[in-house]
Amino acid sequence: MSYPEISKGLGKLTPDLWGRIIRMLRSFESNEGVSRDSRPSERIYSDYFMAKLTGCSAVSGTIRWQYSFTEVYSEGSQYAIPTNAQTGTVAAGTAAYNLCEMGNSGDLVGTGVDMGGIDYPSGFNMMPIGMTADSFDPATSAYASLDVNVVVMMFNVNTATGTTARVFFAGNSHDGVCTV
Repeated sequence: MSYPEISKGLGKLTPDLWGRIIRMLRSFESNEGVSRDSRPSERIYSDYFMAKLTGCSAVSGTIRWQYSFTEVYSEGSQYAIPTNAQTGTVAAGTAAYNLCEMGNSGDLVGTGVDMGGIDYPSGFNMMPIGMTADSFDPATSAYASLDVNVVVMMFNVNTATGTTARVFFAGNSHDGVCTV
């Protein structure tokens, strides 16, 4: 499709800004030859996608977790797994990481909680995403399934070595048995 070029601006709409908008529009419309009319049940590789977390494993020596996942798509208020869904597992080295956990160090966690603080309840722990205190044991380092079906927005990102990593963002809950 042909779009007009402008040589004079109109307020904040300058020729440079107009050119950027047209380039973005052309890029969006071309979408690298992939039709936007495809059915969601037929997976199309994307920089981001919905994923159901399916398990987790502690990253040794940290208060961080690796998460297994399966790509899903929305069917109203439910989700379904597309054909050829992207998946990741701890065992295969393709697990996803929670960006909120990446800065965790010592007792300080990404949600702004000081787990070593005097106000942190005794008997509480930071839960991996999808786990509850009913089945969480700090001595257990891996869970093949999660207590809660959690769907997150997952992102494919490039690493410094050129491989693809999967990341998402979710705030961890803190739960446990209150002891007074």
